[in-house]
Amino acid sequence: MSKRMSKPVLVLAVLLVCFAVALAAKTCPNCGASNANEAKFCKDCGYRFPTSSRPSRPSQPRVQVEVTVSGGLARIRSTPSGASVTVDGRSQGETPVNVSNLSPGRHELAASASGYRTYYGVFVIPRAEGTIAVTTDPVGAEVLLNGSSKGRAGESGLLLQDVQYGTHRLSARLDGYTDAVKDVTLTRDQPVSVTTLQLLPSLGVLRVESDPVESEVEVGGRPKGKTPYVGEMKPERYLISVSRRGYYDYVGYTNVLPGETTEVYARLLRLERKNPLPLIGGIALLAGGALSAYMGGTEYAKYETAENKEEARRVRQTTELWDWGRNIGIALGAAGVVFYFAF
Repeated sequence: MSKRMSKPVLVLAVLLVCFAVALAAKTCPNCGASNANEAKFCKDCGYRFPTSSRPSRPSQPRVQVEVTVSGGLARIRSTPSGASVTVDGRSQGETPVNVSNLSPGRHELAASASGYRTYYGVFVIPRAEGTIAVTTDPVGAEVLLNGSSKGRAGESGLLLQDVQYGTHRLSARLDGYTDAVKDVTLTRDQPVSVTTLQLLPSLGVLRVESDPVESEVEVGGRPKGKTPYVGEMKPERYLISVSRRGYYDYVGYTNVLPGETTEVYARLLRLERKNPLPLIGGIALLAGGALSAYMGGTEYAKYETAENKEEARRVRQTTELWDWGRNIGIALGAAGVVFYFAF
């Protein structure tokens, strides 16, 4: 008995479900399309269902609207023309009208004209997105799009996808380098942009001080004035030379680092003052030796013309004295000069 009654019960249940679905569906009075009971607009023609539970029979024709979408622009035409148009509750003038700068997504449209029922509908602005391929020099810089970090660019660069059409601020930053900034524009005609961001090394500061001050400074072989010296430099290794008259020169190398201050302190040693007496004495003795050589030669000439032995003996003794003076003067004078320059 239970098996015989199960089929009628099943059929009855199916009928009840179909009846409930029919009651839940909402039929569009404009085009006859079936819509969900909670729908506010007809899915086919855009007709706006009345909020009142009591249906009303339209007595006037409805405004006919045609919407053409191109990018972020909506071209709105109507029959009759001259209908007042609002998009998302904001007045946009009368048809025909072009509404620009619309964001991607769904927008509500209303068009009204005297003697006609108001048109209510929706249209969609598709998302307009492109791609930016970024490389940086040097490699490894952090890439930012409109101030938001997108990662670091490797050897093959960095690919930024799903970027909306329009102009965007692209930047790259890396320690030790100045930021690189560039504006990139994506359009339907040019949805892909390939760009390279060149980062320049940050300048460093070189400070050179010396004791004594007011000493001449050369950096990399170029005069930079007197100490104390402060100047901006490219990050490199530099030869520093500090000099002052009467002092030994300071020469050394230093590395200027980007974004940092490099300090060099040069302590100059005073040149030693030599005693000039050995040099003066040596020169005087050399002069005396030369004079003795001249006088000895003169006396020797008299020896050859001496008229007797007594005169020859006297001349020979005088010549020997001058020879001794010559030898001693030259020897001591040379020793004095060598001592001055050697010590």
